Amino acid sequence: MAAISCDSRIREDGVNKSCNLGFNTVKYLSEVGVKELPSSYILPEADRPNANITVGTQLQYDLPVIDISGLEGPNRFQVVSAIGHACRETGFFQVINHGVEESLLSDLMKVAGEFFELPMEERNKFISEDMTKAVRYGTSFNYLKDQVYCWRDFLKHYCHPLDKMLPLWPSNPSDYR
Repeated sequence: MAAISCDSRIREDGVNKSCNLGFNTVKYLSEVGVKELPSSYILPEADRPNANITVGTQLQYDLPVIDISGLEGPNRFQVVSAIGHACRETGFFQVINHGVEESLLSDLMKVAGEFFELPMEERNKFISEDMTKAVRYGTSFNYLKDQVYCWRDFLKHYCHPLDKMLPLWPSNPSDYR
């Protein structure tokens, strides 16, 4: 996709009509100084999670924490069962003892942050309407169908098989790959 050039004229719903997109990324809205949340990012009150909970209500969530060091041993069944249970009951979980070095995680967070600090034209090289594209930058999963956009930006890319996917990843920042 060619680089997208946009100016700062934004409608009330958060769409910059000078872009050839039906939406703007959250990063872009921030960069042009939007002072009020665009209506396209606001869920109707009835659709909001916990719509009946009042301000000041204490919410309690138990985050499942799963030690995956047992995946390679005799406790594999218990670990897989715990993952399945967390997915069904909570929808997410924290993984510990995964074996990924802290320095690698730190480097990943650093370079990901650098990607999101790139100029809009560089980030927009990865915007696509194709949700199955191997590398994709955006705000909502399917901005053509979503009624309300998510207030976050993402960069998604496939990793397997690495030899086929790596050349598709951003080359900027230079140490991203």
